[in-house]
Amino acid sequence: QLDFWEAMVEANRLGPQPVTVATIRHLRRNPPPPAQKIALVHGDYRTGNFLFGPDGRVHAVLDWEMAHLGDPLEDLAYSLTRQYASANGRLAGNLAPVDQAIAWWEAASGLTVDPEALRWWRLFTTVKFQGLWASGAAGWQSGGNNDLVLIAASWSCGATHEREALELMGRA
Repeated sequence: QLDFWEAMVEANRLGPQPVTVATIRHLRRNPPPPAQKIALVHGDYRTGNFLFGPDGRVHAVLDWEMAHLGDPLEDLAYSLTRQYASANGRLAGNLAPVDQAIAWWEAASGLTVDPEALRWWRLFTTVKFQGLWASGAAGWQSGGNNDLVLIAASWSCGATHEREALELMGRA
């Protein structure tokens, strides 16, 4: 997965990406512990991809094009990214306190969250998003997509993920 997203960043970058390059280097130097189990990873697991029923329960999960086999911590980390959190980063998915979300995940999965492994996957998520944003920006610049919202999101969300990566590496 890291190779794939690094290639995505490199193929689409429009300029220097020093924070993302440093993050990739950090991830390679500090690999996570082996997964507790291999599972189907959604790849884009966040509140915007849930369909809620009138009872408030999740009735469906949408947007499966990034699904793959891997460490289930990847989906937990993705759901905790600042982009989908409250402004202060304390509410996972803007729904529940991060500690509560992790406790619910542990109860539902039967797995225990290793804080260092989760931190690795959260850093990985910042690289994954930089690949998505670089791809969107490159598409806009090449004329393949004229959606101004996409280019604005690529710029602002890219900056958000750079800041999050620096904080997770203890550099901000």
